[in-house]
Amino acid sequence: MDMKDLEGRIIKISAHTITVKDEAGKTRGMVCNVTPWNHLQFNQQVEFSVNARRQGLKLPNDKTRIIMSDNRMYYLKNDHARIFWGDNPPEIALESIEREEREAQNAQAAGLDVVTVSKIIT
Repeated sequence: MDMKDLEGRIIKISAHTITVKDEAGKTRGMVCNVTPWNHLQFNQQVEFSVNARRQGLKLPNDKTRIIMSDNRMYYLKNDHARIFWGDNPPEIALESIEREEREAQNAQAAGLDVVTVSKIIT
């Protein structure tokens, strides 16, 4: 599988793989050889952060969803709250949905490819 194949899927992030699950929790595929932000070399983290700040951009707050695969940086946008609540979310959920949209826009502006998944399992 490729990172773009994760669109609309339920995923679980591990140290070097992203596992695709179905609604029953069964594994349906894997994206191998990925590196989450916290496992990147420190100099790569600093270089990417500094380049973004020089351009006046801000990285997303939740760095656990920043993934490097095939020398490209991706941000995994969790769309679970919007899917769960549908068209009329309560005010509490509306805040998290808006925060998720803001984070995805920040990531895209910073040069990360945004992949929208339906749910991230921890």
